[in-house]
Amino acid sequence: MVGYADPSLEVMMGVHHGNVPIGIGYKVTKAESNRVFEIEHQPAWPFIMKELNLPVDSHPGPCIPVAGLGELLPEHLHAEYDNEHILRVIVKVAEDGSFYMPVDCQPGAKLWLTQRNEKLIFNGLDKMTAKLKERIDNHKIIAVFHTDCAARGRALFNKILKEKIIRKMQYPLIKEQHIPWLGMYGFGEFTTLGGRNYFHNYTTSLYVLLRK
Repeated sequence: MVGYADPSLEVMMGVHHGNVPIGIGYKVTKAESNRVFEIEHQPAWPFIMKELNLPVDSHPGPCIPVAGLGELLPEHLHAEYDNEHILRVIVKVAEDGSFYMPVDCQPGAKLWLTQRNEKLIFNGLDKMTAKLKERIDNHKIIAVFHTDCAARGRALFNKILKEKIIRKMQYPLIKEQHIPWLGMYGFGEFTTLGGRNYFHNYTTSLYVLLRK
């Protein structure tokens, strides 16, 4: 917090997820605030479970790694995000079959089921760190704050060594320098996109503190 408040420092951010959309997407036909009641005129949670071939009474917690929903981003953000979709997690299911997301969802919005793509995860991290390195240029890095979605971590690191993927982020930015790197798993990441603060899910997000 001291680092973020210090007026002699600035922060540069990078964010990336590794999921790809499946199919043509589904229309949200009834929603209010961050609660989705119906998809394609059917109760929302049973509809998603049916599409995933899972029991309708499944608890949302264990479904998080496989039930990430993609929402289309404005076109001008596609290149910066290296993806056309931003991901949403289902955080709660109500008895009437509706579900809650961390952000508002308007009737008429389209949601896609998505699937994690490990090649995209690795290639995306390489692109993200390369962009960050270019923006940082010759500025002095003071510290790096790093958040990973907990669901992405649990599901991913059973197959891929954690040290390998972290080194792919660290080495291009700090080489062998002894610079503080604080990382944590979270349940959502706040990172700028197009100059605005966005709430993300299923991402790796980096916040590089620089001396102005």
